[in-house]
Amino acid sequence: MTITQTYVVRRIAPEDIRPGTYIAILDQVEMPCFCAPDDAKPRWEPSDAPYPRRVVAVCLPFVFAADPWGEFATLDIRRVRLAGLPGDYGQIAFGSLRRAGANRKGDDRDDA
Repeated sequence: MTITQTYVVRRIAPEDIRPGTYIAILDQVEMPCFCAPDDAKPRWEPSDAPYPRRVVAVCLPFVFAADPWGEFATLDIRRVRLAGLPGDYGQIAFGSLRRAGANRKGDDRDDA
């Protein structure tokens, strides 16, 4: 499968997150700061590339997701901003990373 168009990702609303959705972490809250409006909270970008994850289950505010290397994580959407990835892009990126990383699982992610 080849992608023939360019996409622009946008932040995904919590109510739009469903099992099977492909997501990526845009940024994370540095520390809990519940008194500040969402845009004023200190945020930082993850040290690794925003690789795709596939949502397995949702129980807001938690999202249980798999990465391409077969590892699972629970994401707290109060602490991360997620982008929804188009399905065909997500399938290609997720599958390609899984195949390419099968013999070097997580090497790029642990160097930070």
